[in-house]
Amino acid sequence: MLIAVSLQFESASAVFYLPILFVFSIWQRQKLPKSKTILICIVLFLLTLIPQIIFNFRHDNLIVNSFHRVLVSENSFRLDVAEVLLTRLDYFWQVFYSKIIPEASVFVAIMTFLSLFSIFSSAKAPMKEKVIPLFLIFLLIPIIFYTLFQGNFGNIFDYYMSGYYLPMILLFSIGLSEFMVNKFTKIVVLIFFMIFLHRNTTMLKSYLTSDVNGENTITLVNQIKAVDYILDDGKNYGEFNVDFYVPPVIPYAYDYLFLWHGGKKCGRDICGLVKNREVSVFYTPHETDNFHPERLTEWLTKQDSAGNVVDQESFAGITVQRRVRNK
Repeated sequence: MLIAVSLQFESASAVFYLPILFVFSIWQRQKLPKSKTILICIVLFLLTLIPQIIFNFRHDNLIVNSFHRVLVSENSFRLDVAEVLLTRLDYFWQVFYSKIIPEASVFVAIMTFLSLFSIFSSAKAPMKEKVIPLFLIFLLIPIIFYTLFQGNFGNIFDYYMSGYYLPMILLFSIGLSEFMVNKFTKIVVLIFFMIFLHRNTTMLKSYLTSDVNGENTITLVNQIKAVDYILDDGKNYGEFNVDFYVPPVIPYAYDYLFLWHGGKKCGRDICGLVKNREVSVFYTPHETDNFHPERLTEWLTKQDSAGNVVDQESFAGITVQRRVRNK
């Protein structure tokens, strides 16, 4: 059931819980429950997929076709990983160290080496028989699959690994805890927490005291201002479209804000927002993209071919353009 719930909330990472469970079951096959219990679990798991099954049939096999496109048409999982191996290793390392101490990769690398050394050199039987195999299964399987995955134009994002943040940090912590058994090695843990608290306190202070009107600042306050501007301005034209650019091109926050504020301001018609057809006036709100500015440039070029900018407003790191569609 926990895997089923995880698939509902974060399928990008939870999908690999299935092969993890399979390998774990082989490893612990002597401790598996009775066949009846396993069958009940499978049935309960399948029942949680009913909403997706109904959605799929109501929308012309959208989910099945997506799986077919990813697995067959695009051949997204491939064994020729030579070109992406270094990129993937760098991705995994950035995901890991940024969850320990961001912007301190060298220090985290040293502490990770000490942590892993303490784990693999431990004389404790539970460590060798249970801890190491368990974490190898839980972490190596997604690493292998994400390395084989070369779809989505080769792009994978930090949140794809959100289901594995806890085991990564837990494994690191278990290694550090091994240094607490000796009064001389406790200094290692003390040094880690000194650096950890210093760096995180500095970053937290910077975040809490940062200027919400900074040139590249993206906050809920600025998002609401941008949405309210579009709603207030757009209702003067009766109908309008909106096309977003949100790194990494996932505009769910704005979808919710338009429903929320548009509903409060204008009721069910959301101040004239039209989603099912193109109309003359459309808005192109976009956030700054410091990591991939070329993507924003490409997107703006596409919008320029669709319509001309007649007005523009900025809300910190968010720019809103009103355009008139080319005829």
